[in-house]
Amino acid sequence: MNKHLIIKALSLLFITGCQASLSLTPTLRAPSPPTPTSAPTAEASPTSWPATPTVTRAAQPEPPGPLSPSQLFLFTPRGILRTELGCQTSAEECVHGTSNISPSPWDNGYIDVSPDGSLVAIARVDTYPSGLQSSVRLIDWRRALAWLVAPEGSNFPSWSPDGTSIAYVDYYRSRICPASVDGPYRCLPQEGVDRIGPPAWSPDSKHLAYSADGDLHIADIQHGSTTVLTGDDGDPYWSPTGEFIAFSRYSPDGSLLKILEFASCDLQTSQCQPPTAIATNAYRPQWSPDGAHLAFRSYSAPDTWQLTLIPTSCLLEPSSCHESLTQLGPSLEFAEDFAWSPDGQFIAFTDQGSIGYGIYMVDLNGHGPWPVSSIEDHLIPQLEWAILAGD
Repeated sequence: MNKHLIIKALSLLFITGCQASLSLTPTLRAPSPPTPTSAPTAEASPTSWPATPTVTRAAQPEPPGPLSPSQLFLFTPRGILRTELGCQTSAEECVHGTSNISPSPWDNGYIDVSPDGSLVAIARVDTYPSGLQSSVRLIDWRRALAWLVAPEGSNFPSWSPDGTSIAYVDYYRSRICPASVDGPYRCLPQEGVDRIGPPAWSPDSKHLAYSADGDLHIADIQHGSTTVLTGDDGDPYWSPTGEFIAFSRYSPDGSLLKILEFASCDLQTSQCQPPTAIATNAYRPQWSPDGAHLAFRSYSAPDTWQLTLIPTSCLLEPSSCHESLTQLGPSLEFAEDFAWSPDGQFIAFTDQGSIGYGIYMVDLNGHGPWPVSSIEDHLIPQLEWAILAGD
């Protein structure tokens, strides 16, 4: 089951079931120490990529190499789990324990970690007079504190790469709100849309990409304008250079992974070069932090998932690229989410493996999977991998 589709379905349920108006004007930074809480472009032909690309299966497990100090965050129904990682050689222990960082069992939900790794934004679900609704809160895991930053009717928090803002979806009013950490939140003008997916920031923190009513939208944060670039698209993800946007085009027959060259787009006219089709039955594209590779989930049989890797150099000129797709690790029966390590050398994912249902990781040389930690709840987890926050 696709985690992102279920999150979208939950958001849609919230939207259609809520008619209330916002009455709060919170700030993202509490004034005092917080209190602990209880026009579519034409498409490139999918045949631009070889119809049957060679897939190289990754090698079997070997001891992991050096792993930079970092931390993995995992959303579970019982709270946000944090695992500290890091080792200098393959002979050292790379996993240094897992703890629940939620001050309250209710402090869990869709998550995004600040660029410096010190704060976790969550979309917490609570019971309101209107029913079950979500609000955005921040968790300071080092002080075991959580506080409200966006009111009832907010969802899908997303930190800007410069760490100054959090964007979220206001599903009561069907709009995107890029909120400044240093002041009151502000929202972009309503667009007359209903279904809005999680926003994705451009690397320079000047634009947001998101799916709304099945179209790919680009918002200019400074000018407050929005442009519709393509139709029937979701899961946008910017390349670290800002040159490309990867997205999945959904259909009843599956999902088609495409790449849009954002540098070719004219936001005044909504015109772009046609997107390039990369792979079928592919979901959740994510670029490596250095932009050298694009990873995504794909499947070739029911309930059998793969983590697949493509060099970025192959994307726009696939006919001249002789490198094959790489399948990282064995076939994954239950893989729901994955995340790149901050140094771009490893990918963590959830699956059923040697320690049961849990978090595992592989490196880019195809070694692995290595177990990181087991997970008690076999539901729909979400992974975030961040740098290790300082004191």
